[in-house]
Amino acid sequence: MPSPGNAKISLISSGKRRTSSQYKTGRMSYTRGVAEVFDFTTTEIFQWELEAIHRALLGKKVIITVHARRAAQADKVALVELLEAVLVGVPVSKDLPDNDLQRVPGINYEHQISDNRWIHVKVAWIDTYAIITVYKI
Repeated sequence: MPSPGNAKISLISSGKRRTSSQYKTGRMSYTRGVAEVFDFTTTEIFQWELEAIHRALLGKKVIITVHARRAAQADKVALVELLEAVLVGVPVSKDLPDNDLQRVPGINYEHQISDNRWIHVKVAWIDTYAIITVYKI
């Protein structure tokens, strides 16, 4: 099993300059480059989608959002546990673009961490980077 500890962890900030490829809500666009990573014609999660995410993680092309870092720190969850959620957690659902809940498109994972709590993380995509954010700890 690959070690998430080897992944280079980057971060993004909501203060970055925005471009025309962003959502109308003003959030960063997490769908640039997704045509080869996610099939957004269905909520079904495909093995090839998970493999693309794992390749990005193992290729050190991972960004953990500032939101995820803050939530993890506040709840005393190690960043490596967020990465583990993607490598060995359970992919439970896929949010499509223009969903009713206005969630960022991507795949949602659940994972039980070392202290037996469950965390929920999302993997979105921008260019060639997997974006990891937390939606519940």
